[in-house]
Amino acid sequence: MPKRDWTLFLKDIQTHSRRIISYTKDISQRDFFKDDKTYDAVMRNLQIIGEAIKHLPADVRKEYKSIDWKKAAGLRDIVVHEYFGINEDIIWDVIRNKVPELEKEVKKILKEINNK
Repeated sequence: MPKRDWTLFLKDIQTHSRRIISYTKDISQRDFFKDDKTYDAVMRNLQIIGEAIKHLPADVRKEYKSIDWKKAAGLRDIVVHEYFGINEDIIWDVIRNKVPELEKEVKKILKEINNK
């Protein structure tokens, strides 16, 4: 299997961040955690984002320090391995604050790369 260009992983992060934002824009925290379909979709997208981050080359993560790559990738491990012990307030904060910030920063990085 040919090696995938790392910029595609950035695009994956952007795509799946946008999905999370779209899925949760008109829902309260309480309703989110009661809505199994939305919850499952968002959690899956968080996993994909984390996996995409883990595939970014180390030099790319070092160059673009505006994102806490380690923390963002670590969320994937929490979602996968501590599924039943997930803190709802932390997940909601990630959804409402961290994911939009991540999407915004990745958008800037992609724009910068395209202008090179």
